[in-house]
Amino acid sequence: MQSLTVVLLLAVVASCYSHLLPRQKTFFARAIATFTCKNALIKVPIEFMKAGKDKNSHESLEKVTVRFGTFDAVVHDGGRKQLLQKIFFQDKKPDLFLRVTYDCGCGKVYDTNFIPSNYVKQSEAEASAKPFNYGVVDLSKCK
Repeated sequence: MQSLTVVLLLAVVASCYSHLLPRQKTFFARAIATFTCKNALIKVPIEFMKAGKDKNSHESLEKVTVRFGTFDAVVHDGGRKQLLQKIFFQDKKPDLFLRVTYDCGCGKVYDTNFIPSNYVKQSEAEASAKPFNYGVVDLSKCK
């Protein structure tokens, strides 16, 4: 009986405490691109990435293998943040980009530019309606 009381007390305290913390925002983005190598459509693995503090801390959000070069995907990031980040930076939109693993003369890994923050939305419907279009990305044209 005593252990049941302790468990119930902990459950009540935990539920009250969780309401004190701000809710984690989830952000969505949709990207469209056509990937080529020397103007030929390619089958290529692509990762939707979230930029970290440095290139070793980037986080892969989703992996897609593209056939015939055409990429069209929506991704979400609920963000894995520490407590202080949740409290003070909860509305910060993530920097998102595409990472292509394919050697077309510019190295094994090709990172696109960041998706502009005005294309990172707070709902999937909004992101789907307003995609960011990279256009044709030729991996043989090094950055």
